[in-house]
Amino acid sequence: MKILIVDDEERYLKMLEAMLLPEGYKVLKAKSGEEALKILKTENVQAVLLDILMPDLSGYDVLKIIRGNKNLDTLPVIILTCLTDKAERIKGLQLGADDFISKPFDLEELRAKIYTQIKIKYIRRQLNEKAKLEKVINKIDEGIIVADGNFAPLNINTKARELLGIKEDPADILIYFKENYNEDVRAREGRINYILKQKSGENDAVFLSLTIDPVRDASEEIDSYIFILKKVE
Repeated sequence: MKILIVDDEERYLKMLEAMLLPEGYKVLKAKSGEEALKILKTENVQAVLLDILMPDLSGYDVLKIIRGNKNLDTLPVIILTCLTDKAERIKGLQLGADDFISKPFDLEELRAKIYTQIKIKYIRRQLNEKAKLEKVINKIDEGIIVADGNFAPLNINTKARELLGIKEDPADILIYFKENYNEDVRAREGRINYILKQKSGENDAVFLSLTIDPVRDASEEIDSYIFILKKVE
């Protein structure tokens, strides 16, 4: 599997390469956003580790371009940052980042985050293999909800139930989000991201990052959706 690392500092490129090569990944490196986008045009990459603070084209700019490309809009992107401000993390998630990891890097955390995002990408490809799907999504640390074309949940994994605090499946997952969170959640033709805040418990509100991915059948019609949830702390 190919991992693209994007960072303008050579020491971080070398550090991440040294961490990932023993894990069996092939590592591609880019020192700028422009170089990263060129690589993505020619290489089949399974995940991107993307620094935010870069000159010229920032990580946010690169992320916008990736999510605006229909061939890359589901590519896992993990933000690399020294920033600890929640607002900055929220901005990255709103722009379509799948996760973030702070410098200096912890190998176990990095390994887990890459593994999770690659598995989610696998889910998108294997949605119709129901037996495999159920086994895989319950091993993932992020909340996963698979819904049909009418937004009736087909599968809600353990983590999603924990994040939402539910035991029973809602009849319509979009209506559930609208009734319980502050965003008017809607699905679109392409991937969309939300930051959700619970309507109740204003003094100790829980923020959730929500990504909605449409899944198309062989005729390119949307027949189901994947909802991906994580807690923003």
